[in-house]
Amino acid sequence: MLPSQFRLKKTNNIEYILKRGKLFQSPIFLAKYVPNRTENHKFCVITSQKLEKSAVKRNRVRRQIYEALRLSLPKISPSHHDDCIIIPKKSIFETDFQKISHEINFLLQYLQ
Repeated sequence: MLPSQFRLKKTNNIEYILKRGKLFQSPIFLAKYVPNRTENHKFCVITSQKLEKSAVKRNRVRRQIYEALRLSLPKISPSHHDDCIIIPKKSIFETDFQKISHEINFLLQYLQ
């Protein structure tokens, strides 16, 4: 699980990012992000019921994304910080963890 210092929690922040954030697209997810003034990147994963009816599958994808983020966080330089929302696409259900991890690393490099 991602440590709480790296998680976005407030609904107001999430709504603001969804409305005003810049868009990053990957083959398996979308990411909306805005710069923040804290000392850490902050992340949130949104998996809606439109994506997949089964909560088990949605939660599995969410856990995989959080784990890929947790493993990639030590590689990030502390110079620039963003609030980021990750929204998976349907194609993520056919991908393995290594591909998800690779795309998360690419997102983090893009954010720097």
